[in-house]
Amino acid sequence: MTPSTAPLLRRGFFNLEVNNRCALTPVCGDACVLAMRGVTDAKEIEREQLLAVVNEAFALDPALRHFAIVGKEPTESPEELLAILKRWHGLSKECRPGSIGMITSGLGIPCLTCELVQTPLSWVLVSVDDAQSTGLRTGRIASRGLENALLLHKAGGVELVAVNTVFTGGNLEALSEIGKILAREKVDQWGIGSFLAIERDAIKATVSVDDLAMLVAHLVRTFGQGELPIVLDLSREDFDALCVKVHAGEQSGSWRYEVSVESSQVKLTTFNRSEPFLRVRYDGMLLGFDEVLQKDLETSKWGRYTLGAIKFWHDAG
Repeated sequence: MTPSTAPLLRRGFFNLEVNNRCALTPVCGDACVLAMRGVTDAKEIEREQLLAVVNEAFALDPALRHFAIVGKEPTESPEELLAILKRWHGLSKECRPGSIGMITSGLGIPCLTCELVQTPLSWVLVSVDDAQSTGLRTGRIASRGLENALLLHKAGGVELVAVNTVFTGGNLEALSEIGKILAREKVDQWGIGSFLAIERDAIKATVSVDDLAMLVAHLVRTFGQGELPIVLDLSREDFDALCVKVHAGEQSGSWRYEVSVESSQVKLTTFNRSEPFLRVRYDGMLLGFDEVLQKDLETSKWGRYTLGAIKFWHDAG
């Protein structure tokens, strides 16, 4: 899923956690991967410092490919969210990241629709899951979030709407029902990832390659010839193993590698680790790709944010 604003020759993927707050925390509990990290007591960085991170990231030359506003829930920091979007729209296309989007439950979108129409997002990623097997949200909450994102798109507040769903290995039937809804609503992309859980003090995928192969076969059979683009987000190890199992096509891509399965709408994808990647945690910790899901991480390769740290990361990459 590539927004029309994203020049293909740019490099770098940047995530900014604008807060550590989400109204759904009591619902999702320990099933939330951000809660699994175990750093919930750290203090959020001040708004001025957060916007300093944004200014540095937007000033990088060459400009970044994608900028993602994340959180726990970015719509619970509306002033910061809108300030970031106004800054992006105030720059020329040559002097800003190629796209800007947010990962959200979608529940807070209605309160921001008018402002977002004035400063539209390139993309929105909404999580829609099977609550019974994942412990995440409820069907009603997920439906409302998706509906809000689609209404935002209709109003002109976002270019593309994507959905992310978790696969546990045992929720194939529920996942299929979600897929039918997304196909009917004509979302721009459906991403599916393995369910994550804590295992021996580390956060790991819990789904076997055999179960993933079963999922791929089902998706190709059920949705492969439709109009819904489907991507399986995989670790590099699972990606390589699955490509062999399902006889995938030729590998392509830049910031992520992808292969099509049986000339269908189903693709296997994995992040290109040679692509510059940085995530700024809500407390100012700078995280590389392999550090994002580390549990109880108190220090990182790039340390905590200080003035000039984003440029130093970019130049070093």
